[in-house]
Amino acid sequence: MAFYKTTFSPGIYHIDVQYSGSNATTTFKIIDSDKIAIPPQYKIVAQSWSDGQTTDQVFAEQINSLIQYQIIKVSHTEIIYSLKIPSWLKNNAKWWSDGSISDSDFGLAIQYLINVKLMML
Repeated sequence: MAFYKTTFSPGIYHIDVQYSGSNATTTFKIIDSDKIAIPPQYKIVAQSWSDGQTTDQVFAEQINSLIQYQIIKVSHTEIIYSLKIPSWLKNNAKWWSDGSISDSDFGLAIQYLINVKLMML
């Protein structure tokens, strides 16, 4: 089970448990493994966008959120005021939302398109 960056930042976490008069404590570390794990709620927007039920702007906002959480990593950070999303990306969004391709495959495709400036948010 992934610990999504949208909920848990990398770092050290402590768990203290008390049950039936007994106490226990444990510590664990969440690291950034550089694997792409996109929270499942993003698939709802991708599905809706791929079916034409939501706008490019709404989809772009979700991608920008993934960039802000550094789930999708891009090589440039300038603010782009135009919106350019290739229409064929809807196929990838559909495949990802129905589980045909992995989070990593979808995320890497988005990263590539942004880094080579074929996609601008």
